[in-house]
Amino acid sequence: MGENAHPGHSGFAVFEEAGSRRAGCSQGRRAPIPGEMPVPRRLIEFEFSPAALVRRIVLGAVEHDMVRMHGGIVAAFEIYGAETAEQDVFATARRLAAAFSPDCHTMVAEAIGSHAKRA
Repeated sequence: MGENAHPGHSGFAVFEEAGSRRAGCSQGRRAPIPGEMPVPRRLIEFEFSPAALVRRIVLGAVEHDMVRMHGGIVAAFEIYGAETAEQDVFATARRLAAAFSPDCHTMVAEAIGSHAKRA
């Protein structure tokens, strides 16, 4: 093949699953909105797992990124509910923040408390 060969060149084999180049290739799923990037469900579940939310909350406090910290808190309340979020996310976030520094713990505890009053 020459140096100008590219995937459309007849010398390349194209391997694909049946119908994988069609919009909405999975049967039973809606066609994606033009310009929308499909996100695998397991990635969404990972991004909003209790461990991921704990990381988001504590990193937000450590890096003084209030949007990240408060986003993690709000997501925990909305996804898991107040009781489960407290057990699975907030208790761990407070412990991890306390291990980092007293100031970090205070920031996390106060932010969680301010959102808990609204929930």
